[in-house]
Amino acid sequence: MRKIILPINNPPILAYQYLAFPLSILSTQEQYLPWFYSNYIQLICKKNITLSNTVFLDFYSHVFEENFNETVFFTCHPFLEIKNLVLPSNVLSADLFFSMLIEKYYVYLKLNEFFLPNRSAFQRDHYFHDNLLHGVDEKNKEAFFFGFNKNKNYSSDSLSFEKFELALESTVKNFRIEKETSLFSCTLFRARLNGQYSFDLKLVLESLQDYIIPRNSSINFANIKNIQNTDAYAFGIEIYSTLNEYLGLLSEKKVNFDIRPFQLLWEHKKCMVSRVSFIKTLYKDFDPNAELSRMFKEIEQQSLLLRNLMLLALNKSDPAASEKMQVRLTNILKLERISIVLLIEQLIKIMENYDLS
Repeated sequence: MRKIILPINNPPILAYQYLAFPLSILSTQEQYLPWFYSNYIQLICKKNITLSNTVFLDFYSHVFEENFNETVFFTCHPFLEIKNLVLPSNVLSADLFFSMLIEKYYVYLKLNEFFLPNRSAFQRDHYFHDNLLHGVDEKNKEAFFFGFNKNKNYSSDSLSFEKFELALESTVKNFRIEKETSLFSCTLFRARLNGQYSFDLKLVLESLQDYIIPRNSSINFANIKNIQNTDAYAFGIEIYSTLNEYLGLLSEKKVNFDIRPFQLLWEHKKCMVSRVSFIKTLYKDFDPNAELSRMFKEIEQQSLLLRNLMLLALNKSDPAASEKMQVRLTNILKLERISIVLLIEQLIKIMENYDLS
């Protein structure tokens, strides 16, 4: 009887599953950190809120697309081996996916969460959502999936083989109806143990400059794709204006409540705190008085409070809640302008002192 549980950690970013799943795997090994801290700096969102009734705030990547394609995004991970599979629905079975686990592949697939006991949609809604298969126990006839449970916590939950087969079968049927195809797609991840990436201080500096100016980062990739429309997208600190507009529309009940942009904003600040600490381990003369560390920690704490205010607003009818959040958002922006400029100045000195230019 096989029992395979592939290692997985809570990732530094949870706002969206396509960000969380790969990082859950990568964060089991520290070798990914130089790559992680060289990236995840620039932010992007669509300016037109009313089209989607929310703000789709995200970390910028050169593969960012208006019609988002997760499988393309995953090619950005140098420490992951990735296979995108398209399979005929008549060959699908729990055993097929379990055989992939034996080869140390995690399986990223959509399942009908109507059949998943610890999900909000369980026996209520036919909700086809992303899940990450990372384990199987044949003796107890259980599979193990990572995703967001009914309490909105990111966790691993067990699922009986019977429920897994029902969820899989239902998902395949939905694909046939919605996409008019009998093919089923999923993505396999496997840690690439021989992956290499050195911390790129120059890239960090350029990304911070793009963030604070703010500058359209897609210009840096004009040789491989068209430049993003600056009338349609906000980059860097420009995203604060879009979030501010969203809060105003939320107070008028003109848009949907969505915690995700504020979750990601907070996680962006958490990453900055840990990035500053990481740089300090590489360059001892960086942030000598820990001033930057204190400033970024304050921004992170203020962003967490903002996120928590959003959650309170969901459960409490407070007409002034949006205004309070707008004030806090403005204060975060003011603090960040100062801290990012100081960080850039220190990084330029490091580049000069270590002849990295």
